[in-house]
Amino acid sequence: MRTTLIFIVAALAWIAVVESVIAADNASSRAASSQTVEATQPHALSEYHARQPGDGIKFLIATLATGLLLLRTWRERHAGPTRIENAALGLLAIVSVFAWWNFLQFHHPHYIHLADTFHYYIGARYFPELGYSRLYDCTEVANARLPGPRGQIPSSLRDLSTNTIVSSASILAEPERCTKHFSAERWRDFERDVAMFRNRLPPARWKRLLLDHGYNGTPFWTLVGGELAAGSGGFWSRVRWLTWIDPLLLLVMWGCAGWAFGWRGAAVGVIYWGTCYPGQFDWNGGAFLRQGWLAASVCGVCLAKREHYRAAGFLIAVAGLLRVFPALLALPIGLQVGARALRRQRPWLLPEHRKLLVGAACAIGVLLPASMLANGTSAWADFVRNSRLHLRTPLLNHAGLKTLVAFDPDTRSQMLFDPELTDPLTRWKQARIDQSERRFWLYAAALAGFVVLSRFGANQPVWVLALLGVGAIPIATELTSYYMTVLCGFGLAASRRPVVGAALCALAASGWLLAFSWPVYDEHHVLLSAAIVAFVGFATVVLSRKRPLLP
Repeated sequence: MRTTLIFIVAALAWIAVVESVIAADNASSRAASSQTVEATQPHALSEYHARQPGDGIKFLIATLATGLLLLRTWRERHAGPTRIENAALGLLAIVSVFAWWNFLQFHHPHYIHLADTFHYYIGARYFPELGYSRLYDCTEVANARLPGPRGQIPSSLRDLSTNTIVSSASILAEPERCTKHFSAERWRDFERDVAMFRNRLPPARWKRLLLDHGYNGTPFWTLVGGELAAGSGGFWSRVRWLTWIDPLLLLVMWGCAGWAFGWRGAAVGVIYWGTCYPGQFDWNGGAFLRQGWLAASVCGVCLAKREHYRAAGFLIAVAGLLRVFPALLALPIGLQVGARALRRQRPWLLPEHRKLLVGAACAIGVLLPASMLANGTSAWADFVRNSRLHLRTPLLNHAGLKTLVAFDPDTRSQMLFDPELTDPLTRWKQARIDQSERRFWLYAAALAGFVVLSRFGANQPVWVLALLGVGAIPIATELTSYYMTVLCGFGLAASRRPVVGAALCALAASGWLLAFSWPVYDEHHVLLSAAIVAFVGFATVVLSRKRPLLP
């Protein structure tokens, strides 16, 4: 016990000392770094690098966890974990919980993410009038009619029907293009809600808000979010309560992880979730129902581990209806079924496969029609069109295999940024699209290689297949990097494959190293993508092997 306490005190002291050094360095390096970046690029490329004192602690937590799990990997054939190892892992997990919340500094210092909540609250509450393309146009019209300084009216905004930046003058010249979709009462409510958000956001942040990429919830998310947003009560109290749904879902998720995989597996997952650079609280923490897809995905894996296959299939389908890409968790399961059919194995559809299918069919059969009844039969077709538009719009914080394949040093944002254009990144975006199309064959070959690495399931249990499906997300899709929090699912296997947990924590640490040392946002996301792809390939090989898992 004494040794354990000494280790804990020493670890905390080390973290405190190194963090103080990093914090002191940040004060001087941040100013010099921003001056260098802004000399060649707009603040849009440098604002993501406002390093906070807690960032160094997150890096150190991930580094310590990596070393601890490597030690466990070395010892796994000889002895179980010692009390010191268990105490250290538990301590790091506890600190990681606070790390995700920015050590209770939240958004420095506010808890509610007003900009993100604006998109999903307004987008869902007024979806019948706004659809996917009129959020910014109608916000601008309402904004112009509200009392307040004219300086709060942005001079440009993003046209969500084309994803290009346009002058607000053309929108304000024809306000009826928006107001005709509203009844008089609904327009008054809309103006009131817009005013509530505008009055709480700093003017500069409010202007940038209309340059974002709009509301992108699925029709099923819109059904759930719209019902919640339409509740009665005061505006601010309602918004505040809505932003507490995510913490409850995360609590259920990690409780489910501990129940299914034991506290060690849950601890490793928590460490990655709490310390990974792309998934930090700053992106969509303190927002409105932005973690539902993650909770449903991880709980689906947990239920599969405990052999509750119908419930697992239901939750995986719910996650897919909320965000589409979590449906890839079912891909390796489908590959296993297909491989059994090709080999003429009987039965090619195992009992667990049938139960998963029944659960997923129940979710889709009930929730999909409900979302169409609530939002109109064309809602899913509109969502598909909107998604295609976004797939054709490269972002600086995209991550995954496609981002890695499309990178060309001659077409970096630093070289193609043009401040004379309405959208200074137009040339960079077009170059990224062209390069992605030219190298599609390379992407397809790498995707096929991933399928081969997975050995078509190799007769692994369903929960392992679902984890391989988690790895398929950054391989088969190109998402904004904060969705890489889903890789926390691999931490659940760490109690049985410690080396996977060590690699996962190393991935979290590498993200912070890149953030500290690489000032150009799109370039360090390419390097981050390389680290993610390497991790997924490694974890896929390890989990697909036929060697029995540790008890």
